[in-house]
Amino acid sequence: MGENRWEWKDFGKIKTCEDLESYLSGREYSHGDYCHYTSIDTINKILEGKTFWMTSATGFNDTMDTEQFGDNKGDFFSLCFSTGVNENLPLWYLYSGINGKGGRIQMTKGAVRSLIENGRFCLCRSIPKEQQDFLGPELGNDVELEPGNDMDLEFRDMVYVREPEGNEACSLKYNTMTNYQVPKEEFRKYQENHCGFCKGLIWYYEKETRLLARVKGEAKARLDEWREADRDIPDISYRIELSFDEALMKRMKIMLAPNIREDEIAGILSGYVGIQSLLKLASPLQPSGYAGTVQFHLCKNCEKNRKENG
Repeated sequence: MGENRWEWKDFGKIKTCEDLESYLSGREYSHGDYCHYTSIDTINKILEGKTFWMTSATGFNDTMDTEQFGDNKGDFFSLCFSTGVNENLPLWYLYSGINGKGGRIQMTKGAVRSLIENGRFCLCRSIPKEQQDFLGPELGNDVELEPGNDMDLEFRDMVYVREPEGNEACSLKYNTMTNYQVPKEEFRKYQENHCGFCKGLIWYYEKETRLLARVKGEAKARLDEWREADRDIPDISYRIELSFDEALMKRMKIMLAPNIREDEIAGILSGYVGIQSLLKLASPLQPSGYAGTVQFHLCKNCEKNRKENG
C-alpha cells in the first residue's frame, strides 16, 4: 500500500467518491488505541472464552446502518471499536449495562491487526435452552470460516453522514473532521462500494472502526439451512465467533467505567474468572481517569437494577 497523499486536515477538501476512498485508505490501522466498550460481565466472557462475538447486522440500533445492507442484512456480522484518544462518556453510558458496571478492552493497532489476521472465525447458532425441545433434525456443528473462501472480510473506519432533502452536498463527519462538499451522488457511490461503513451523523461521537464479515459459499448455505429450520422458533440468533490466543490476550488492557471508584474495584472483579486470568498474565487493569466523579443513575429504580445490585 502506497503512502496516503492526503493530510488528516484535508478531509474538508474531499469532493468525490474517489477522493473519499483515497483519503481513508490505510487509516483503519493508524489510530493509537482501539477500544471495545461493554459490560464487565461481557468482558469477563470475552477473556474467559478468548473470543469476541461478531453480531448480526439485523440487530443494529441505527436503521440507516441496517438498511444499507438491503435484503441480505442477515449475512453480515460486525465487531466494532471506538478509536477516540479520550474516554467516550456516551459509550460508557450505552454499553455499561443497567447497573453501570462497564469497562472497555483496549488494544493497540498492532494487536488489532494480529486479532484480525491470526484469529479463528467460526459461524455459530445460538439456541436458548428453553427452545431446544422445538428443534428439528440436527443440522451440523458450527462452521469454521476462512476469509476469502467462506466470507468477505473488511476492516474500515466509519463515515457519518446527513443527506440533504434536495441537491445540496452531504454533511460528512469522520472522527474529528467535517466536510460539506461531497455531492449526494458521490457519497452514494462510496456507500455502494463500501456497504456497512456509513452511519447517520447523530452517531459520529462513536469514532468507530468496524470489522465486517459477509458469509458466502458453503457457509451461507449452512446459515440459510439454519434459518429455514429455525423460522418458527423464537429467540434464535446467529453470530461469528472470533477467537484469539493467550499471546494476544496479554496485549489487552482493561479500563473501568468512571462511576466505579478505585476502592470498589477489587470487590466488583473478585468473581470474574476471565478478568482474573488476564490480571495474572499482565496486570493491565486501570480505573477511569474520572473514577468516582460520574454517577450514571441508569434505570435507578427499575426492578432489574435492584436485582443486579442486591
